[in-house]
Amino acid sequence: MRKVYKVLSSFMFEDDIVKNKESGNIYTVKSHNPTTQALIKKDASEEDLEKVKKGEYEDDGNGEKKELKKISSQSKKNAKQRLEKARETITIFDDTTQERFGVLDNAWNVFLDAETYEEQVDAIRTLAENNLIEAHAGGVKIYLTPQTGLPYKFLTSDTSKLTTAMNDIIRDEGIEVPVRGSSKDRQLANESGEHNEAGVVAYLDPSEENTKEYKQRRENVSKLGGDDSRLDEMNKKAAEQIKQTLPKGSRILGARKVGGVGEKALKKLGIDPKKNPTDLIITYVDEDGNEKTMKVSSKIYKDPSNINMKNSGLGTAGSTYLDDSSVDSKLSELKKKYDWKNEKNKTKRGVMMTKFREEYLTLFSNSMVGLSKTEKGQGQLLQMWKDIHGCDADVYTQVVNKTTSESELRDPDYYCNPEPPFDVSYDGKKLVVEMKGGSNQKLEIKVKTETSGATKLMFWNKKNK
Repeated sequence: MRKVYKVLSSFMFEDDIVKNKESGNIYTVKSHNPTTQALIKKDASEEDLEKVKKGEYEDDGNGEKKELKKISSQSKKNAKQRLEKARETITIFDDTTQERFGVLDNAWNVFLDAETYEEQVDAIRTLAENNLIEAHAGGVKIYLTPQTGLPYKFLTSDTSKLTTAMNDIIRDEGIEVPVRGSSKDRQLANESGEHNEAGVVAYLDPSEENTKEYKQRRENVSKLGGDDSRLDEMNKKAAEQIKQTLPKGSRILGARKVGGVGEKALKKLGIDPKKNPTDLIITYVDEDGNEKTMKVSSKIYKDPSNINMKNSGLGTAGSTYLDDSSVDSKLSELKKKYDWKNEKNKTKRGVMMTKFREEYLTLFSNSMVGLSKTEKGQGQLLQMWKDIHGCDADVYTQVVNKTTSESELRDPDYYCNPEPPFDVSYDGKKLVVEMKGGSNQKLEIKVKTETSGATKLMFWNKKNK
């Protein structure tokens, strides 16, 4: 057990024994979170840890002991063979992608070799938190995200006991994992974004790593039936636009893409994903020899007047954006009330998801309406607007129009001077924040639910045409 924990030292610890308040699972952590975990024993002994490992630790009787998901030796062997091939393939990509694969490799192996259910859960959480996997709408397959640099079926070409076990844990533990639909258009849309980011950095910095990754992205788009040549031309224009924006006499030292690398990797770079939308980092030297950086948020849309600025999990949305923890405290109750992830009837599941979205947005909108009525509350709404648009993070926003092939590079303060007061309205489906000052921008907020149980708050900036 200690050997496994050492491999996953970034997300598993061995000090305190706790029980998850929602699931009832018992496991060990370095320091317990009183919001989600009940502390059973602090500074556990080796004997205690061994009992937890074997699922023999006695609690107050309210916890639910869950058994390890069994994986056959043949399934493990096949999975490890695929990982070995992946290690050979990933060497063509940039350092960041290889680092992400290192997390994927470690967590995937720990899941395969896990001796307890808790180890399996923590491995899946690591894969999810680092944006490395996508779930299956049918709940039986697991795919890799574009951020891994690998084809989405590279590790799991078909349904197996391994992928079914992963999906069961995702569903049972309420882990937020994006669901990949069967639509080829959706896959192409995801890959087009990666193609855009990889292409821009390759034209800004044609290093071997950037060039090799871009080559792979171009192949991926072509295989999905996309127009690689047209997208490539857009990327050239976008890169040239960034070059022209740099101070006169500047020389580019390097460029890298960081969009989608996952929350932990972003924080290591000093980027707060809740408030900083950076996708590309360009390093350059100005004419005086000073080394500087330019940060860019990349957007590529058919309709640039309607842009998804940010997606955020619901867990702390109330406290993060509204300074209202009461919204967060009611989330667990709503999820239990509308437990669609365990509903097998598709019609009933759809109704439950709809009802959940409506009731959650009602809570969120009620809080926002209350804020809109006071001067202090208006200040909080202004801060929410700035956080969602990445204000104060000195980030340019590059918007590529897939319809016209034109590109616009917007200054860091483009979205950051709204004209309050803010007016809040809710029609049962979407929450709209408009400015009475006459701005042509508004914010639309929706909730996204998935059959796996995952939920997200989606923020869209809409501009009048």
